[in-house]
Amino acid sequence: MALDPNGMNAAATINDGHYAVPPEQGPTKGKYRVEFNVPSAQKRRVPNDDAPGEFREEAPETLPLKYNTQSTIVQEVDPDKPQIFDFSLTVP
Repeated sequence: MALDPNGMNAAATINDGHYAVPPEQGPTKGKYRVEFNVPSAQKRRVPNDDAPGEFREEAPETLPLKYNTQSTIVQEVDPDKPQIFDFSLTVP
């Protein structure tokens, strides 16, 4: 998530511990809050806020909030200086 007003958010899927983001898909130069999401394979029915009285399926997050919505992991990015970012997550 971009912390700079002109930042461009980027997302990538991690496969076997590796990920890549093509330059044209961002991120742009600046600071970013890094989030990790691993949705559960088991979905649950929850009320649909956009359609009262209806339900939608949602896959609950399996990682602790400190790795996604409450992440404090911040990374400075400069596309002119290609970098490799490695992150170590520990889950009890």
